[in-house]
Amino acid sequence: MEAYAFAQDELDTALDEAGVRNVDLVKIDVEGAEDLVLTGMRAGLSNWRYRNILLELHPIQLASRGRTAREVAEVLIAQGYRGYAVDESEAAARKAYYRPWLHFSEFIRPLDIEHIESFPHTLWRSPEQAH
Repeated sequence: MEAYAFAQDELDTALDEAGVRNVDLVKIDVEGAEDLVLTGMRAGLSNWRYRNILLELHPIQLASRGRTAREVAEVLIAQGYRGYAVDESEAAARKAYYRPWLHFSEFIRPLDIEHIESFPHTLWRSPEQAH
């Protein structure tokens, strides 16, 4: 359980102490402790401090702790964030390689919450960024 101790530290508190008001991008890849990290971000999530969140979901590890990827997603949805699935297909990789100037929106699509377990790499945009 020691691996999850850091995940429970409050990111909001650390940013407040550093004087950081807004964060353009947060990447979360914590091998099944996604819910714990989001708990430490709850104040910032409620006021959209985090403009974009790149979140890797680990359904098997979450399940070992009695949690689901859908529950993690619902925390973000409840705060108004909009989820997108990152296209990890071979075609998308080729497109990114040969056309690196393309906007990132070329590589994401709206996330289907019913099938979230199938999309481990997700992007969450705050309401002000989701246009």
